[in-house]
Amino acid sequence: MYTFFTVSGLILLKIGGETFVLTFEYGKMNLCMSWQFILGFIAYVTSFVLWIVLLQKFNLSYMYPILVGLAYIFVLLASIIILKEKVTNFNIAGSVIILVGILFMNIK
Repeated sequence: MYTFFTVSGLILLKIGGETFVLTFEYGKMNLCMSWQFILGFIAYVTSFVLWIVLLQKFNLSYMYPILVGLAYIFVLLASIIILKEKVTNFNIAGSVIILVGILFMNIK
């Protein structure tokens, strides 16, 4: 759940951020946000709340590398599929190394 909300939030913030406008004129603040930006913000805040819950139940040294590693891999995949970003051989190699690291961390 944490990884889903993190990745969804980041992708939606990226998409919605292209139309995000914040201006200050004559002592007033004007803010324009798309629905993607708002939904991305909500998803990212939700992931933060889930992160706090996970930290209450598990060791930080265990959870952080696993969840951040998975988030990196899923952000990479979502960026390729949704945002049409280019992937390099180094991105792929890094993702494989992360997956191997996660497997090693789960060996008892």
